[in-house]
Amino acid sequence: MISISHLYNIVEEDRKKLFSFFQKIDEKHFYFSPKDNIWSSELIFRHLLMNIKWMLDKLPGEQIEGSNLAIDLDEDITNKHSLQDIIKEFNKFSPILDERLSSLSDEDEEKTIEMWKGKMQLRIYLTRLINHEHRHLGQIQWLLKRSTGWTDKEIYGE
Repeated sequence: MISISHLYNIVEEDRKKLFSFFQKIDEKHFYFSPKDNIWSSELIFRHLLMNIKWMLDKLPGEQIEGSNLAIDLDEDITNKHSLQDIIKEFNKFSPILDERLSSLSDEDEEKTIEMWKGKMQLRIYLTRLINHEHRHLGQIQWLLKRSTGWTDKEIYGE
């Protein structure tokens, strides 16, 4: 069976591939949005920093403040941040999350946690948020295709 930590590492690897794409192309693609009400890749990555915070909040260990660049869905965002600033934040918080996920026991994962809308098993909560990130990474790939005109083969490889 795949561990929660391993699942997170797979998603983290995919995120790093996307960062690598953005480092090779004009920064306009990082801020591209096809419509006013659709988030750019920059905003999605910032939302994923919040996703890390949500997971850390439910894990054993000292509570941490989280990234200052993290945003939630209902926030009115007026400022932009660079790809390098966002990568720096992921490099700061992702290892903390990975360490805490790696140290979870089966008993920890089976614990029930309080949620804003009831209770949930920690394992299910973490799996859902890791899956949430992976779906957003797919959304970023879609934006990359629209912004650059690249084909699936150019983005995903052979």
